[in-house]
Amino acid sequence: MNIRRFEPPRFRNDDGFSVVIVLAVMTAIFTLALCGARTAAGRREIAAMHADRVAVHHANHSGLALAVAIIQSDTTAWDGPGDTWYPAATVPIGDLIASITVEDEQARLPVHYLLRPSGDLNEPVVSAFRNVFPTCIIDRDRWANDRNRWEQTHHDLPISALAAIRLLGITDPDADRFVTVYGTGRININTADPKMLEALGGSAFSRAVVRARSRQALTSVFDLSESVIIPPGVVSILDTRSSCFRITISTPGRFVIGRLEAVVWRQGSNILVLDQKEWWTG
Repeated sequence: MNIRRFEPPRFRNDDGFSVVIVLAVMTAIFTLALCGARTAAGRREIAAMHADRVAVHHANHSGLALAVAIIQSDTTAWDGPGDTWYPAATVPIGDLIASITVEDEQARLPVHYLLRPSGDLNEPVVSAFRNVFPTCIIDRDRWANDRNRWEQTHHDLPISALAAIRLLGITDPDADRFVTVYGTGRININTADPKMLEALGGSAFSRAVVRARSRQALTSVFDLSESVIIPPGVVSILDTRSSCFRITISTPGRFVIGRLEAVVWRQGSNILVLDQKEWWTG
């Protein structure tokens, strides 16, 4: 019997090289497949974010249309608590929930009525500004020049509330809550802040209005249950019904929170959008 010694197989160099090539190709294919999967996942996420933003956008505009319809349907002789537009609301729109807030723009001080058409200072408005903002500087010629210069620099656009606050030297961080560049120049006593009412007619007038409107919205400036002396000239800038409103819509989506703000003007049953902006966070 012949017994042979076992010898392991010997591979040639070109066989080893082929194995390395095959492994390299397989690694490259796996890497490309992994990258492709990640790219596809990234594209799906981008597509989902885009779809979410579009859905939020349409929900915001649907909320705006609803708010406008509510304001149009208001036929009361006054504006204030008790109106259909007054309370904040949350409305389901598709799969989203939109929060709708309507504010009376005429509850604020009308900075665009600091001057009368004649060019003279509108003293009741100026006095209210000085009472609310003791640091403000209101000079007829300076204000007229600053406002005209701002409008010319910004392509004849009306001055913004924030720009007016800065030009008047007002440093109160909450000043934008009390100042507007929209409206008829009259201030609605049904919706004005007590601080505003006090600046207009004194503390007794403010308390009387707050007490009266807590029971029922006022239909007239003189519709008070107690005798109150209103400073001369102030009556001309007071009202109980408004023409200008600020609508704010907020809609959270899966990826973003969309917000829309619009200022609208009511003329009878017609609504005109004066300003509108939309932005996203998240």
